[in-house]
Amino acid sequence: MRNIQSLIQLRLFPFLLLIVAGFLFAGCEQAVEEEEFPYETKLVIRGLLEDGQDIKEIFIGRTLPVAVPFRADFSNLPDAVVSIRVDSLRYILKHTKDGLYNAPAGVKARAGKTYELLVSWGGYSAGAITKIPDVGSVGGVFMVNSVNDTGKAIRVMSIEVTPRADEAYAATWLAFTQSGQIYTEDTKYNTVVRKLPGAAANTLQILSAEVPASYASKPQDLGAGIYVYDTSFYDYFKTKGSSKLSDAVFGQPSTSVKWNILGDGIGMFIGRSKTVKAISSSQ
Repeated sequence: MRNIQSLIQLRLFPFLLLIVAGFLFAGCEQAVEEEEFPYETKLVIRGLLEDGQDIKEIFIGRTLPVAVPFRADFSNLPDAVVSIRVDSLRYILKHTKDGLYNAPAGVKARAGKTYELLVSWGGYSAGAITKIPDVGSVGGVFMVNSVNDTGKAIRVMSIEVTPRADEAYAATWLAFTQSGQIYTEDTKYNTVVRKLPGAAANTLQILSAEVPASYASKPQDLGAGIYVYDTSFYDYFKTKGSSKLSDAVFGQPSTSVKWNILGDGIGMFIGRSKTVKAISSSQ
């Protein structure tokens, strides 16, 4: 078993992720006056808690009126009241920049813990509860044949997992150096799976996106990143339409995407664990 020292951070989502796609829009030269636009204000929240990592970069913003170009000084909220409770402790988060809030230094997210987020601003309030799941039992990691949406034969990584409960799983392909460090890793998910109620099988099969031919030719260097999310991520992924970032949160909140933020808000506050495993064999 290779000794893994580091894991490249995904650039999904992320929701790593959920919110930042709106930053691609050009700014507007004229000041935006909220009362000029008859729209429903919603708090926009994006937070990812990862096992063993600092609790930081929780994004707090607000929706924009219809047809208004994105403006950070209108959407980002530097003066919200943000807190996270875990066990019997509640931590007040401080704004750093661009609508991002951090917990006090040294406060780290831990698998198995449940976290409650509360946000208030301008008479609006929203929140969510998430649990950082423990990773289930990971079995074999294989490179197998598959077919993409156009019918092309491709190679993907296949991972067998026995889940603990209803947590959601996704996987990436990755390549190791000779010393066991991660050399490169995919930045998207092929799909997200979970054990459904009443399912007879105890195991799940997780498939990565296509392994490029240049890496598939050296299967001995390959492995998989296994990402485990709180169960609400499954519904989010299945309803947002693709594995790409969603920019729907910057328009009217009349989207069919299943967020887990409750109250006067939209977005995702989600817990995640991860592990990596080298390839077992190529099939």
